[in-house]
Amino acid sequence: MTNSAKWIWVWMVALVLACTVFLIEHQKKIEQGTKMTLQSILGTSLFQIWSHYTDILALKSMPLHEARLAEVRLKLAAIEAYSKTADEAVRSQLLNPIAGKFLTLSDSIRESYAENGEFSEEDVKKYAIIMKDSEALISLMYKVYYDSDSVEGGEVNLDISDYDELVALNNRLKHDLDGFAMK
Repeated sequence: MTNSAKWIWVWMVALVLACTVFLIEHQKKIEQGTKMTLQSILGTSLFQIWSHYTDILALKSMPLHEARLAEVRLKLAAIEAYSKTADEAVRSQLLNPIAGKFLTLSDSIRESYAENGEFSEEDVKKYAIIMKDSEALISLMYKVYYDSDSVEGGEVNLDISDYDELVALNNRLKHDLDGFAMK
């Protein structure tokens, strides 16, 4: 092999190595950008969920009323949509089933009111469950979805792991739903 052929091989190997390093670095940048986008989507969804639950809890001290129930129902519908997005971001089914159960409770209350023209004692209990568990859910969201070690406390975690209490809340809601005569 001639000297010039050796140099051509050396330059080809060097070029292949340089291209490989460039592609690896480019892939890392793409993955980092995707992660940041996903964190942004999750953070926005969690903020919207928190905001709507906070709005619902502002009604907690007021007695059950048809207009309040309609407002709660609208907030819960928005929460369900944002919960689906948040669940997809972390590859889980934690928030959306809870929101769905709250919607089922609110729909049951609404149907009972439409049928009877007034709220029953059971309706008031269902409404109280929505309020109580909404309050519990807000603190669980911080615990599960946010990085407690972040400087500002606002960095979301895409890899959630400590979600047993959310599962327990979901199971308790399922049990509560089973205890009521749902329409």
